[in-house]
Amino acid sequence: FPSHDIERINLNSTYTEKGVSIRNYKNEPLNTHTRRIFKDGVEVPSLTTNIAGNYTIHYSVTDEGLTRTIFRQVKVLDLVKPVITLNGSNIFQIALGGTFTDPGATAFDYTDGNLTSSIIVTGTVNTNVEGTYTLTYNVTDSEGNKASPVTRTIVVSSLSNNLVLDYRFTEFQEPTINLSTSINPLYRDWE
Repeated sequence: FPSHDIERINLNSTYTEKGVSIRNYKNEPLNTHTRRIFKDGVEVPSLTTNIAGNYTIHYSVTDEGLTRTIFRQVKVLDLVKPVITLNGSNIFQIALGGTFTDPGATAFDYTDGNLTSSIIVTGTVNTNVEGTYTLTYNVTDSEGNKASPVTRTIVVSSLSNNLVLDYRFTEFQEPTINLSTSINPLYRDWE
């Protein structure tokens, strides 16, 4: 293989080393070689895929007094997006002139752990103006993976506080009509 072979694998995937086939200038196989693994420049006993990083596998062989080293680079990449979870409901109804306190959200990433303090919230809520407002929550992990944005809807309305707006339906539902009828068993017109 070329001396600068690069493999990219996903975090927590299975890595199977390809090994190496080394031949001398007479095209004879050289089966005795040494193998050393380095992670980010520090020698390690093995390549593990549960932590993102750059590994270099060095293969060295000595033949007729000359030592040659070739290497393979393996990049373990974190491609998993962080996950944002809203605290509380995703929909709020606030009375015109009332107060709204955002209950916030939490964020977790497999590699970075708790990213809650890194969440960026965009949007504003003006409880003195009727309308529907949206807050959007975003976060990015240390590898540049962006979470799927999560939104919260706040409806500011002058309607009574007893009115509950429910926007959670996701598909149209046909109305159900229940008819109460009485049937005269002596009269049959369906024949």
